[in-house]
Amino acid sequence: MCLSSECIRSVVVFTNTCRWRSFYTLIQKTHFKTGNVHKLEAAVKVYAGLTEIAIIRQEVMMKLAGMLLHPFPNVSIRKSVKAVS
Repeated sequence: MCLSSECIRSVVVFTNTCRWRSFYTLIQKTHFKTGNVHKLEAAVKVYAGLTEIAIIRQEVMMKLAGMLLHPFPNVSIRKSVKAVS
């Protein structure tokens, strides 16, 4: 499954707000209460792609900001470096 921002941009046939929110909720559920750094990094990459969708951009940005406070410092450092670059 391709989860990069390019793939998400190419799938912009999802114009229905409900479908984007469902997808956003599904991504949230995949990393909820996880200690798996790989899942967290994958979720951040998906959220980065979802920032291109105006309908849910504000929610996604709030989620990314909240994830910067994740208890795993390695993930927080990687995310902050990627956000700056």
